[in-house]
Amino acid sequence: MLSIVHSAVIFAVPTAIQYASGGVWGHPEGTADGLWYYGLQLYTCLIMAMHSMCSQLTCTWTAWSHFFFWGSWVFYAFFVITYSSLEMSEYLWHVAAESFMSVTLYVALPLIVVVMLCLRVVTDGALTLLARWRKPRVFP
Repeated sequence: MLSIVHSAVIFAVPTAIQYASGGVWGHPEGTADGLWYYGLQLYTCLIMAMHSMCSQLTCTWTAWSHFFFWGSWVFYAFFVITYSSLEMSEYLWHVAAESFMSVTLYVALPLIVVVMLCLRVVTDGALTLLARWRKPRVFP
């Protein structure tokens, strides 16, 4: 059930921000490639949400875990920027550069992280209360 809520949040927050800003569906000059930018921003938000959930589940942070956690972010940014800089397709040309410079991405990322953290705290608290309610302590 929680995964359905997480999926809805990951989809709804970037979609609402893009719709409110007119980024995908109402660009005045028609210069935006629409769904290419939206898809990249949505996928970046998905990766950020996955990383935030994994960081919450990690109990021991060592130098290696920091190296791989932050290194995966650097590799993701490097891969996306390099791949969109190739002249393989006219549709992908500099999509990442323009997408990473847009304000909507930097509004969506913190919102998703905060909502995921709040959902995690609320569900953990609710599950703890439910476990206590189902197994009451008996005092002698």
